[in-house]
Amino acid sequence: MIVALLATTAHADERPQLVVSVPLFALASRAVAIEGERPVASRLSVSLATGVRDPAGGDFGGYALAVGAAIRGWRRTDQRGAHLALRLEGNTIHLRRPGMDLGTAYGLTTSLTIGYRFVIKDHLTITPDIGYGLDIDFAHGGIPSHRRRTPVYGLSVGGCW
Repeated sequence: MIVALLATTAHADERPQLVVSVPLFALASRAVAIEGERPVASRLSVSLATGVRDPAGGDFGGYALAVGAAIRGWRRTDQRGAHLALRLEGNTIHLRRPGMDLGTAYGLTTSLTIGYRFVIKDHLTITPDIGYGLDIDFAHGGIPSHRRRTPVYGLSVGGCW
């Protein structure tokens, strides 16, 4: 993949038409995720992301799915370097144990982050970010709705074309 990224040509002063990245911290939580991003203006881009993970362990099973969208405002017109992002993510978690379904929960997360995109050889991207968010777990099965503020952080690696 890296060879294919480096084999294509682009100029450093042009903004990318597509950025595809993988959040590395997702891998540490038994998850896989992918994000695609496109510019919509010289200093504005939008992205869509999806991911799946295994939230259970031991005798328990289940899955967690998430889909999110973000809008990023860039300091530079080539959409490299510093940015501010507003993100909205919906998620669902389903748990079970042998012989018993434990139920499904739904949630929503909003966050505001600042980050910096490093671009190496005009194609390889490394993007750390940090910010603050609000997690909302919706009421289900007699459990009341719950809201909590939370720090958010990320590190993604990908490619741009």
